[in-house]
Amino acid sequence: LPMDVEQGVLFSLGADYYEVGRSAGELGARVLRGESPAKVPIKNYVPEQLAINQTIPPKLDPRWELPARWLKDAAIVVDEKGTHSKSRTRSVRPVEGEKYRIHVVYFGPDPVNDAALTGLTKRLAELEFKEGQNLTVTSAHAAGELATIPKLLQEADSSDADLIVTFTTPVLTSACSVVKKKPVVFTLVYDPIAAGAGKTFDDHLPHLTGVGSFPPLAKMVDTMQTLVPSLKRVGVVYNSWEANSRKAVGVA
Repeated sequence: LPMDVEQGVLFSLGADYYEVGRSAGELGARVLRGESPAKVPIKNYVPEQLAINQTIPPKLDPRWELPARWLKDAAIVVDEKGTHSKSRTRSVRPVEGEKYRIHVVYFGPDPVNDAALTGLTKRLAELEFKEGQNLTVTSAHAAGELATIPKLLQEADSSDADLIVTFTTPVLTSACSVVKKKPVVFTLVYDPIAAGAGKTFDDHLPHLTGVGSFPPLAKMVDTMQTLVPSLKRVGVVYNSWEANSRKAVGVA
């Protein structure tokens, strides 16, 4: 994860989950404004984010150096003064006088969820759906317990929310069958189709739409082989309970 550079990683090229959240915010605004999820195609969106830690090379072999182009392209840079992030300056509008309610359900707290939620709410605010004014955002998580997810979704489906936003594959999988009344926008999902969202990105369940972010596995394997030409075996740690993990391992 790009934010791992703050923990001492030299560099990381990964998905910008803030931007993934922003994309879900865009879809959420469209649904709040009255557009049917059935008519909104699911999109696959994996925006790249380069992060580098300039405090690490002095501790390494002198032959290690970071190209100047990397410093120019990096969205996150850690140096002796701290962490620096480049500002993001990147439509659908609310109905005048209308009050909107969004309920977010996710698997458990972690930095990726935090980044996506920030992106979601910032994008909604840019589209004039602003917390404390015409928008209320509530959230609940399952604390990493799969058995808790259906109950959270049932409560959200029976609430006064106008829209349910789900983060992560387990929550989307459950929402496909549990949610009956509310529209759903999902994000932080590798493979929405494997999770049960529908047959294709265009032919999906009528009450939901969202953003999938499947990783560039072929590019990753090419990079491994470039760095380690003698590569013969690769071990993969994954979660066999999650459809996204099983799909990623299968594709890899």
